[in-house]
Amino acid sequence: MARIGFRGNFLLTTLLPSVLVTLTVIAGVLIFFDWSTQTIDGVSAARQRELVNLGVRNARKSIAESQEIATYWNGTTPDFWALSPTVWNDARLGAKLYAGLGIDEAYVLDGTNKPVYAFSNGSDQAPKAFYDRYRQTRVSLGRLRQRLAVGEVLPADSYLRSIGEVDFALIDRRPVVISLKPVYAEHGNVGPEPGHEYIHVAIRFLDVRFIAALEKDYLLDDLRFELGRSQEPLAANLPLVDLSGMTLGYYTWRPFQPGRAFLSSVQTGAFSAALAVLAVVLILVFALYRRRVAEEGHEDRIRYLAHHDALTGLPNRALFVDEIDAQLADVVSGKAGEALAVLYLDLDRFKQVNDTLGHAAGDAVINVVVGRLRQVLGDRGRIYRVGGDEFNIVIGNCRGEEIDPLCRALIAAVEQPITLGGGNIFIGLSIGLSMAPLHGTDRTELVRKADVALYNAKTAGRGQYSVFGAQMDALIRDRAAIERAMRRDLDSGDHFWVAYQPKFAADGRTIVGAEALARWSEPERGQVSPAVFVPIAEEMGLMARLGLHVLQTACGEAAHWQIDHLAVNVSVVQLRESTFLAKVMDVLATTGMPAGRLEFEITESIWIDGNAQCLANLEALRAAGIRIALDDFGTGFSTFERLRDTSVDRIKIDQSFIRGFGKARGDEAIVGAIIELARARGLKTTAEGIETTEQLQALQAMGCDDLQGFLLGRPMSAGAFKHLLGEAARSRRAIDRRSSAAG
Repeated sequence: MARIGFRGNFLLTTLLPSVLVTLTVIAGVLIFFDWSTQTIDGVSAARQRELVNLGVRNARKSIAESQEIATYWNGTTPDFWALSPTVWNDARLGAKLYAGLGIDEAYVLDGTNKPVYAFSNGSDQAPKAFYDRYRQTRVSLGRLRQRLAVGEVLPADSYLRSIGEVDFALIDRRPVVISLKPVYAEHGNVGPEPGHEYIHVAIRFLDVRFIAALEKDYLLDDLRFELGRSQEPLAANLPLVDLSGMTLGYYTWRPFQPGRAFLSSVQTGAFSAALAVLAVVLILVFALYRRRVAEEGHEDRIRYLAHHDALTGLPNRALFVDEIDAQLADVVSGKAGEALAVLYLDLDRFKQVNDTLGHAAGDAVINVVVGRLRQVLGDRGRIYRVGGDEFNIVIGNCRGEEIDPLCRALIAAVEQPITLGGGNIFIGLSIGLSMAPLHGTDRTELVRKADVALYNAKTAGRGQYSVFGAQMDALIRDRAAIERAMRRDLDSGDHFWVAYQPKFAADGRTIVGAEALARWSEPERGQVSPAVFVPIAEEMGLMARLGLHVLQTACGEAAHWQIDHLAVNVSVVQLRESTFLAKVMDVLATTGMPAGRLEFEITESIWIDGNAQCLANLEALRAAGIRIALDDFGTGFSTFERLRDTSVDRIKIDQSFIRGFGKARGDEAIVGAIIELARARGLKTTAEGIETTEQLQALQAMGCDDLQGFLLGRPMSAGAFKHLLGEAARSRRAIDRRSSAAG
């Protein structure tokens, strides 16, 4: 009985309490795990819901800010309201602009809500296409008209420049954000009476690309948009609600559940012994810590990428806007002390690097330039990359006497040769400058004035800096006027004409051909230099039209001239057109110009561009009998080796080598080698830019085939060139008669 009593006592006093304690501990561990799992998963789901909501809010906020690029006219106010919608749309809107702004559809309505412009599916559409979107925009449009009619303005601290209406909607069961903005002129707010302004409608779809971006940025799983709330047990939902409070649908995804994943891996061990409770708790705490560290690191990375350039690590335009606004606030309040300087930097000749060596080389050059700018600037200011080859520098507490040496040092640093791929690359730097409070304290206005000063520096010859002056606004207005006049004259076919510079045989007397050169006699400005209007045409996307105009005019005028060939310059833009060959053949058929007498002058950037359409057009042109000349050979990144893979008929030796004759730079040897190489390859050679008798005689001795330059003949009108041909023919006949008489 005593033994039984002992066992019973042991059971009651030791084993049972131990079992109960163990079971209690295990039950406590299970309860703790269950609570921890739900808490962790709840926190993770809430965080993901906040991120998705942030992405939706940012899409709504950013479209209104981006849209203002298309709703502010940068010309003078009277010109803006006088222009037809078609001309204004060509200048301000289109696929290239909307691709950069992330806008899928855009429409412009006049003061009576009649559509005058439509863009969707990547191209311009008939204006009536807007009526398919009228139901989704009707309420917002009416609300905006009412606000405009009463003259409502934005608060002074708004990040936007004009009032507008932004709302969510459904189009074909797809979620969209729709933004409506009035169209204004930059230099004044004069136009139709309030309530009857032109309205710009921008639409961005928030499904496929938007969802893909959210999934990538925020590591979401199976994100999708559904009209109804998902009933899946573990699905997370975020309603999309418009301004009226109506729920349009839900963003649904499968939330990441770190707690549940963790529990499934440790629950077996948790049941094995009570001692595992402490280990599980430590593991859980450690897992929670690691998860939090990972989430914090991911969020930091997102914030960094949102405000920094991926290539250079420099702060980007978004951070520039935030930081300069803060510094300008200090200037206004008097906390900043001295002035605030805003520098707008743009690289000179950088496009040539990308065109000839490719974008990888361009990126390498950008990094070298940034390193040099940082070294010169030190801790005096901060650099921001705001475009491909554009930068801003902000210098706070700046003294005026610091600007000149700093700008000169920045320019000098960038002008130093950059060694890349075994060769040297030479680029330059132009700088525009504005100062606060001297030129204002509004960020947009200061940047605009720095940009205007930059344009002045470039038009003055590049490689220099310019401080904003009031007279510069007039230059910008003049540039806009030139753009309008150029488009007008190309549309009408007036005032653009072709000059012809004769080409001579090696004897320097016999005319063998002519080069067709574009000229523009604008009624108000007179003769406009090609150095002015050609770059503008390139920036406006008019080079294809200008090139075709020159080709049509030159072939029509020279079809029956007694010359070996007519040379016409052709750009990469033209050769990229799938219809270019058809256009050329149509010109030849219309004008009667034989294909064998037409010669196209191209640059080697066509091969480096690598565009298949360019190369196919070149092959087809040569098959049709048209000759190809490689222009500017020896400059940029031309190499003798490239000729082995290049199908051309002629090499044009760049005039920079001809000008170097007699200057002990070895240019004569280079030109001689080019001529010998061309002869070995069975190619003709033309030397351009001959201005002295010594240059002429040297080239004749080297055996250059054709000669061109001011010494022999300047560019002239078609009539003058035809007269020159007649004089040459009469001279030859006179020589022949004397030879016959002597014989």
